Amino acid sequence: MLQFIDPYERDPDLGEPGRRWRAAELRLKSNEDLQKLWIVLMKERNMLHSTRALHRKRKTKMPHLARYPATRKSMAMIKVVLGERQRAKQERDERLAAESLCERSLAQTDLAASAVWPPWIPGAPRELPLAAPHTFSIVLRTLDGAKPTAVPPAHALAIELAYRGEVIPSALVEMRVHAQPPSRSRPDELAYNCHVYVSGQALPAADFLLSDEELGEPLDLELSASLYGKALGEGAVPVRVLASKRRRRHAALAGINRRMSETFRARKEAAAQGLDEMP
Repeated sequence: MLQFIDPYERDPDLGEPGRRWRAAELRLKSNEDLQKLWIVLMKERNMLHSTRALHRKRKTKMPHLARYPATRKSMAMIKVVLGERQRAKQERDERLAAESLCERSLAQTDLAASAVWPPWIPGAPRELPLAAPHTFSIVLRTLDGAKPTAVPPAHALAIELAYRGEVIPSALVEMRVHAQPPSRSRPDELAYNCHVYVSGQALPAADFLLSDEELGEPLDLELSASLYGKALGEGAVPVRVLASKRRRRHAALAGINRRMSETFRARKEAAAQGLDEMP
């Protein structure tokens, strides 16, 4: 019971109490030491609770009242240190699990046989509208034709679009990937839906135009997909990019403005000739 009695009640001539524990000091201790220190601080906090209640009943001043917040802050610092260690352990476990999943996924996947753009009609040109969302699929196939034992997350897949040998910056190409449910008829495949949006500023607008009002042919790009940085398929897939709706609308308006100007000019000239012929 003496542990719950304030030592300053038994001996008022005791020296000044110590300061609180700092987080930098607690980081040097093991978890076992922190557990023991937590129990000591809990006993100290309970003793201070009892002492404070006693002095309130007596209507007297408790000696060294700063001990109570110091004890609470010390216990809070223990929670901070333990939380840091728990988060570090969780991050390490997640990193090791991701590395293990990466190794198992690459070991089971046939990178050459994996399709970059599977839902496709042979012989038709691949056309990707600029500044408009487009959806396609990526299919991963296993080396042994068996059901995959490791399922890569969606963020493990990445695509790149190259124009004239230069990769378009990722800030201008937005991609979202979602895993599809496994197919019963093709148990050796993993399919992912890819939603791609290519910004209107990704390609020079002048490359789409033959003139201010006439659009040229779609631009030729190359699309490549990768799993954990390893290229899929036999190489880059050719893609034709169409002009955006805004660019087509501007070209159409330029043609309309030119024809209207020609019509107004012809009417003005005809009216002027009619006035000249009047007596």
